[in-house]
Amino acid sequence: MNPALLEAPPAAQATDVQAADDRPNGWHGFVWDVRQYKVVRNTPYGLTPLVVFGLIGFFQRFDSAAFSFASPDIARDLNISGGDISGIQIMVGTVATFALVFAGYYADRHRRVPFVSIGTLVAGVFSAVTGRAGSFAAVTTPRVLDDVADAASGVPQFSLTADYYPPAVRGRVFALLGLFSKVAALLAPILVGLSVVEFGWRTSFTIFAI
Repeated sequence: MNPALLEAPPAAQATDVQAADDRPNGWHGFVWDVRQYKVVRNTPYGLTPLVVFGLIGFFQRFDSAAFSFASPDIARDLNISGGDISGIQIMVGTVATFALVFAGYYADRHRRVPFVSIGTLVAGVFSAVTGRAGSFAAVTTPRVLDDVADAASGVPQFSLTADYYPPAVRGRVFALLGLFSKVAALLAPILVGLSVVEFGWRTSFTIFAI
């Protein structure tokens, strides 16, 4: 076996992270924790992967929330029932679950960065198409494809994050990615609701697609 294959990638090398035993108590401990996050910038890839993956997940939350919050307006405009809306959401969840298996299989054997990029782009396109729907079928198809592309593009992000960041800072990076998601979950109901009220659900889907 080629010895080079056993070597850790550049991102997996050690960084200047202080040991947890050095952590002071009280308020100074909190300040110490915050300062430890600065070491992420000193890794070979810096903050770029963290910010890119964080923003992808952040705006995907808005896109997913838009359909739920706009569902009464969608049902009224397309002359469909609440049961039809529920059926769409069930279909989305079912198809996405099976799609994740194939996405994981494919991403494990092909280049992951293009996979994430294309999946994110496809999701944005179908989000915009959702806003142009004029019937039950026309809103179901792009909605399903949008969420499937969103879910599939997220599959390689965890392994890519592990490759980009060494073990010493990896936990902090995943914590920050989780923070992106939690902040999005907090803001999505407010901003999506305001957008739907002010601009309508069709324009809102175009906005969140961008």
